[in-house]
Amino acid sequence: MKRELLLIVVLFILCGKVLSQNGSPYQSNWHRELGLILAGSGLLTTGVILNQQIEPLTAEQVSILSRDQVWAFDRSATYNYSPNAAKTSDWLLITGYISPLTLLAFKPFRSNYSTIGLMALEVVLINHGITTILKGSFRRIRPFVYNSSVPIEQKLEKSAKRSFFSGHVSNFTSLTFFTAKVIADHSNNKHLVIAVWATAISTSALMSYLRFHAGKHFPTDVIAGYTVGALVGIMIPQMHKKVKKDRLVYYPYYFSDSFGLSLSLKLN
Repeated sequence: MKRELLLIVVLFILCGKVLSQNGSPYQSNWHRELGLILAGSGLLTTGVILNQQIEPLTAEQVSILSRDQVWAFDRSATYNYSPNAAKTSDWLLITGYISPLTLLAFKPFRSNYSTIGLMALEVVLINHGITTILKGSFRRIRPFVYNSSVPIEQKLEKSAKRSFFSGHVSNFTSLTFFTAKVIADHSNNKHLVIAVWATAISTSALMSYLRFHAGKHFPTDVIAGYTVGALVGIMIPQMHKKVKKDRLVYYPYYFSDSFGLSLSLKLN
């Protein structure tokens, strides 16, 4: 949680000054931005409150758990446990948080850092808000709790009931997909676009595997986290794209009993 709060503070600082948006594919609208930020903040606050109300498992509850109670599709995760994989996923998550900030090293993005910073902030707030709400609502037991080789102390922690869905996967995927989307929207270089999307997709898949291998999440946890993170990371920049004038076609019409103006939007 400390990493998320630090990133939010950094993004607020980056958004402190609004620059010209000439030449950018994006356009900010303060009514929309305020709405998205307030919505994300509300989701995150609600999620934090729900997670604070989670009661940890007792030793007696752990003792009666059986992996046979787990859906067959997810059951393989109950055999997994790897502190090294968990630690690697923590470091990989840090690179995900840094990825939007790397855009500032390049002039096309640096000249419009306020809008990009706002979008990144919205991605973090909305995705993390959705993730924390679902964790606090479902309170699903993590796979390692079913594994007899895992120390009982870890099973009795409150976080042992925060399996659905994977926050590491959703947060990492949302930010890497966001970064790939921003680069793709700024570039006409097909090779570069393919490379950044391939990187986002593959590294997010790696994060999913690490969380599964660590025994932290079931396959359905990482699939859901990947899906939600990808959608948030793509949709926020897409909502900010300018509508090109040549894509908006309008013409008057007249019939015997009516007249008006017809509008159509070209999608490609």
